[in-house]
Amino acid sequence: MKMTIILDDHEARKEALKLKLPITGSLGILIRSRQLGYIDRIAPLIEGMERNGIYLSPKLTTRILNDLGESP
Repeated sequence: MKMTIILDDHEARKEALKLKLPITGSLGILIRSRQLGYIDRIAPLIEGMERNGIYLSPKLTTRILNDLGESP
C-alpha cells in the first residue's frame, strides 16, 4: 500500500524527510485537487487559510498560483 503523510509543520517535515517518507502539505493537497478537477480555483481557499491565521509563504503561494494560471 502506498501512502503519503500530510504534514505542514516544518520540524515534522524535516524528520519525515530524514526517514525518506513521502510527504505533502495543505498546499500540495489543494494543487492536486485542482489538477484532478475537484476544485476550480485554489486562490480563494488560500486566502481563507490566511484569514484564519495559517501562515503561508507569499513567495510560494504566488508561484503556485502563477503556475496554475490563477491571479494571486
